[in-house]
Amino acid sequence: MAQDRAAAEEALELAIQVGVQGAAERLGVDKATLYLAWRRWGLGRPTDREEGARATAARKLAASRRADRARASLAAGPLDLAAQAADHDC
Repeated sequence: MAQDRAAAEEALELAIQVGVQGAAERLGVDKATLYLAWRRWGLGRPTDREEGARATAARKLAASRRADRARASLAAGPLDLAAQAADHDC
């Protein structure tokens, strides 16, 4: 990839779609390898492009919402169990 501009460009497009970590995993390389190749060929980073910045923001928002739902489930869990136990004690 560091020796092939076309491969670096394809990896950049993939990273815009699925994130740098996702692209690295799919391509079987380390994130640092991707950043090195992009820098070598002067391609910038995924977030340097408008569509990449938008996709990154959308992924972060989705992750935040998933975390909020997970925290809400954990917070409600023990209370639900206590309420169920209280109902069975009657």
